[in-house]
Amino acid sequence: MTSRYTAALLGAALMVFANAAVADSDVPNSCLHFKGIWSGKWKQGRATAITVTNIKAEGEADSENCSADVRYAWGALGESKLVREAGSLDVKGSIEGNYLYVPLSKYNAKARFTRGDSDTVLNGIWSKQGYGSPLSGTFAKQ
Repeated sequence: MTSRYTAALLGAALMVFANAAVADSDVPNSCLHFKGIWSGKWKQGRATAITVTNIKAEGEADSENCSADVRYAWGALGESKLVREAGSLDVKGSIEGNYLYVPLSKYNAKARFTRGDSDTVLNGIWSKQGYGSPLSGTFAKQ
């Protein structure tokens, strides 16, 4: 059963993706793997969706580094010490090889995503300075 927070997150992510530009043909396939809408939960249960669009190659022609527009959206979490309300941030992400880095500077946090066991899964690590142990999560392509 999809929670109303997850449904709202996916709705916001779909709007961003529908309005995004098509990726350039000279973008490495390793970067294009991250393009799309991904949703899942972090270890403590917060529903999260990311939308990755407008991927552009960076650096030398044979480089596997890219930049991307990322909308990072999260659901409400109740009595958490973290941000309790649902919300979203639009940030500039970076792709370096098999990793997508998403800076969440407004909250002094960051997320890193890498390919999972299939092309439709990302594994993530979320960390915040002074928070303690990083949180892990799994995200499915929508």
